[in-house]
Parts: sequence; structure tokens; C-alpha cells
Amino acid sequence: INVDALYLLESEDNYIKVYYKHNDKIASYMLRCRTRTVEQSLEGTNMVRCHRSYIVNIEKIRFLQEERRLHFIALDESIKRIPVSRSYYDSVVASFDKLRRA
Repeated sequence: INVDALYLLESEDNYIKVYYKHNDKIASYMLRCRTRTVEQSLEGTNMVRCHRSYIVNIEKIRFLQEERRLHFIALDESIKRIPVSRSYYDSVVASFDKLRRA
């Protein structure tokens, strides 16, 4: 899968659910791998860790939302909103701003 087609990676125990665009629809498949291993292989791309369980493509972020001092990312309308943990928030915002300035 081309990195540009990726939307997000969701960790589920020892599996990762990969969401990507295929034929104008969001598709998914399961990958048996550690999240840290995939995160390392995606270094230098637009994929950014935003939560212990999620890695998102910052190019696909529609907007960041704050609700009751919690932060969320909205991607495609067919994908649920993604939580952003406090420990990753500054990194996500910096990456998002850097992309918007480029």
C-alpha cells in the first residue's frame, strides 16, 4: 500500500488494523506486527503517532477538535474520530502546522 493512501493504523493487542483508501472507499486489513516496529518503518513519512493505539496520516486530518479538555482528530467521515493523548498532542500539532506551512 502506498503511504499516501494510508489513513490510520489502530493497534489491537498484537495486531494492527490498517485503514487505507482503495477504489474511493476506506478499506482495512489486519497485520500481525508490533506497533513500534511499524512506527519505525514509517519514520520520515506523514504518519504520526497520536495515541498509544493510533498512528494517523497528518495529510488526511480534516481538523483537530477539543471537547472537555480532551483532543480528537477527525479524518474521513466514515472513520470514527481518533483520540489524541496529552503526551503526543504537541508532536501532532507541530507536524500538522509544519505540513500546513509547506
